Amino acid sequence: MGISITGSQGNKASGLATQVFEMKEDAGRADYMQLIREKMDEMQEKIDSGNIQPSFATGAQSYTVQEWDKLLRQFDKSEKVLQEAQRDEIEERTGQKQREVEERSTGVLNHSVLGSEDKEAVS
Repeated sequence: MGISITGSQGNKASGLATQVFEMKEDAGRADYMQLIREKMDEMQEKIDSGNIQPSFATGAQSYTVQEWDKLLRQFDKSEKVLQEAQRDEIEERTGQKQREVEERSTGVLNHSVLGSEDKEAVS
């Protein structure tokens, strides 16, 4: 069976337990506040020395100005390569169509020329 404390001793015991709990809670709160202060001081030192840049959230990602510029340079480079590939494809298709048109027109000319020669030979 458990021990029960009654009367003024019970009140003193529960009051003491409450005080101990509150002291631990205050100590824990003070520890957290100290950690937060230290982190804030560390961040301020980095900002003052130029070792950290502000970052900006874009959706799920966050980029510093340097990271954003690097990302844009990579994107621009990739886009340029894609545009050059598209330009080459268009030039190739245009050249191919032009050759087909020339072949058709040459074929029509050859056909009409051969047709007239054949007619003269037959007559």
